[in-house]
Amino acid sequence: MGTNYSPRIVTDSLVLCLDAKDIKSYAGSGNDWKDRTANGFDFTNEAGFSANFNSEGYFELDSPDGTDFGGVITNNTTCTVVIWMRTTEVQALFWHGQDGSRFLGAYRSDNKEYHGDCGSPDFYMDTVEKDNIYDHIRDGKWHMVEFKNVNFANWTNNRFNNYGSFDFDDGAVGKILIYNRNLTADESAQNFNALRGRFGI
Repeated sequence: MGTNYSPRIVTDSLVLCLDAKDIKSYAGSGNDWKDRTANGFDFTNEAGFSANFNSEGYFELDSPDGTDFGGVITNNTTCTVVIWMRTTEVQALFWHGQDGSRFLGAYRSDNKEYHGDCGSPDFYMDTVEKDNIYDHIRDGKWHMVEFKNVNFANWTNNRFNNYGSFDFDDGAVGKILIYNRNLTADESAQNFNALRGRFGI
C-alpha cells in the first residue's frame, strides 16, 4: 500500500491513478492530488473544497465543491471509472464533466443517474452490477464503485464530486482509477481483491 499503484492492480490501459495513501500522489498537505500514471492528469482542489486528509490514506469530505482539473483524461467511448469511497449521503454525483452537463452518480430512488453524453454506463459495487446502487451505497462502509461503458468522447474536463445542490459532503474517498477500456469481470475482481484489505473489507 502507498506506493505508486500496487503491482497487483490492473495497469493495462490505466490512464489515471489518484491514491491518497501514496505520498507521491498526495504529500499530506496542499491542493494537488497527483496522477501516478505517466499522463500527469493531476487534480487540483477548487475554491470552496473542504476535505480533511486522514493519514490512513483517504480524504474525509466536508461540504466540498469538488476537485477539478482542466483537460481530457481520455476520449475513448468505452471506459471504466473506479472510485474507492464511502458515504451516507442521500444525494450525490460522484463524477461529472464540464459545467455538470455530464455526470455519473446515484442521487435519488431511481438509482442509476447519468447524462446521455456518457453513453449507457453500467454501475457496479464491489464487482457486482447494481442497477439499484442508490439503495446500497449509502451504508457508510467502504466500497469499490465502478462505472463501465462510459463514453468520454465529448468531455472537456473531469471532476470528482458534486454538481449544484447534489453535494457529496458526507463520506470519504481514497483512490480513483480510470481505464480507457472496459475492464473484464476478472480484472475488476483483481482490483477489488488487491485493495479490499486496505479499506477493511
